[in-house]
Amino acid sequence: LTELDAAIGDADHGANMRRGFQAAAQAVQDPALATPGAVLKKVAMTLISTIGGASGPLYGTFFLRMAGDVANPSQ
Repeated sequence: LTELDAAIGDADHGANMRRGFQAAAQAVQDPALATPGAVLKKVAMTLISTIGGASGPLYGTFFLRMAGDVANPSQ
């Protein structure tokens, strides 16, 4: 990812994604996360707070929406 990002950006995408998802993997070890929705929300908030640039909010929103769908399925 970093190599691809270097061609059009600042070459930090891979490092940012690694940092964010490593933090998310650590964050979901919390035994208080009792539901799939809680786990997905924790991942979302961790990604938003640890991945820089536009990617943090982008991926965080993806996981946050999944958390909402798991908590309140429409079908």
